[in-house]
Amino acid sequence: MAKPHVSLADRKAPASAVVSVVFLRLCIEVLLGTYTKAVYRLQPNPAINLVFTNITMLLLSVLFHLLNKAVPIMPAAFGGQWSKPQWGAVKGLLFPTLCLCGSILLKQNIIKNSGPGYAEMIAGVAVPISATIQYFVNGVTIGYLGIASCLVAFTCYAACFPVCGASELVGGLGAAALNVTRASFTKKSNKDHKLSPGLNLVYTCLLGLPFYVVMALVGEYLWFEYDPLYNWRNLFFWVGPIPLPVGTFFIQMFMAFCSNIVVFVLYDIASPLTYVISAGLKGIVQTFFDIFYVDYYVILLIKKMIPSADFDAEKYKNKKVMTKMGLFAFIMKLLYFFLYVLEKILAKRKKDKEEKVKSQELAAPVAGK
Repeated sequence: MAKPHVSLADRKAPASAVVSVVFLRLCIEVLLGTYTKAVYRLQPNPAINLVFTNITMLLLSVLFHLLNKAVPIMPAAFGGQWSKPQWGAVKGLLFPTLCLCGSILLKQNIIKNSGPGYAEMIAGVAVPISATIQYFVNGVTIGYLGIASCLVAFTCYAACFPVCGASELVGGLGAAALNVTRASFTKKSNKDHKLSPGLNLVYTCLLGLPFYVVMALVGEYLWFEYDPLYNWRNLFFWVGPIPLPVGTFFIQMFMAFCSNIVVFVLYDIASPLTYVISAGLKGIVQTFFDIFYVDYYVILLIKKMIPSADFDAEKYKNKKVMTKMGLFAFIMKLLYFFLYVLEKILAKRKKDKEEKVKSQELAAPVAGK
């Protein structure tokens, strides 16, 4: 009989483990952003890249699951029973996955044109969108720091206009709205169905793949430029009749796989506050490396240290020139992250204090007997 899957949340995750996972996520996201820029120089249709990325992540998840059966090195991530489909979980993930696909596709279009840094700063508009939806739908209010964070986040979003243009800001607005919608449905799905991170990714890839295929076929009409499908060949080299991904594309797909797994693991083992902080840090670090060309200079240094290395460092450089508005947007991103986290910390302390007082009140009559 197969052992039941025990989620990471059911175990005591030490603080050092959570910090290590957060640090690992930051490293992965920097590499992912850097190599994604290079991939879009090879093939500029986001949907085509996402089709192959989804297929690769699906295959890697299954491969790691089979390896885990032989040598249980990551049972929390790739363990559990996978052979029997969990239709309830699939049904619960359907709508969140559609929202996720639309959000990723819109965000990838921004990354293609302006780089991951500006995509992250534009994504800051999700903060006021989330607060607005929570207020009108669930009646959740925020404090003065939260309101200030929303205003600063919108300022960061608006400051990207001179650099990125109206179409990318509209796309970012749509991506943020879809992502906020997805988050609320994903929480319910995760609560109702406990899946290992690997199996969660498998279902997400299977549900999202048809969407990306359709978008790839009509992509030349959606991305405001002609992206013929034969460009997909630029992502592969051929060993006889077998196509294998070029090194840049394989690293980008593998980093996307690692990113998804780490996010699922972190969502499972970390507190909601820690997860929010890690997501904010990810955006800040990725933005810093991109808009200030840090990753590009690292590539140049590697090329200088290894003169025989045959690669074009310019592929890893953000195409946008740093401007005062770009710098201002980054400062606004730092500020709204600080305000947002501070609001969350204070709200958590207030909630903990109220719960402590309530528990003391309930215990008082018992103590008086």
